[in-house]
Amino acid sequence: MNGWVKGLRALQARIAMQWGDVQRIARAVPPPEQLAAWLAAVQGPVAPDQLGVEPALQDALFVRNRFTILRLQRLL
Repeated sequence: MNGWVKGLRALQARIAMQWGDVQRIARAVPPPEQLAAWLAAVQGPVAPDQLGVEPALQDALFVRNRFTILRLQRLL
């Protein structure tokens, strides 16, 4: 088993142990539509390109062989 798979399994175990906290926190986060409405109401950016996020960021997880939040996002 390679290191990436070991790391993923360890992360899965840690998430499972804290699943109640994860769910509690997730319930406290407003839905994307509400966040976008709040930002639009104050003329804030509501899209990644409005924040200056480059489209290349979508492929950034392939640049280095590390488990990052970008890889986690892809798994979820």
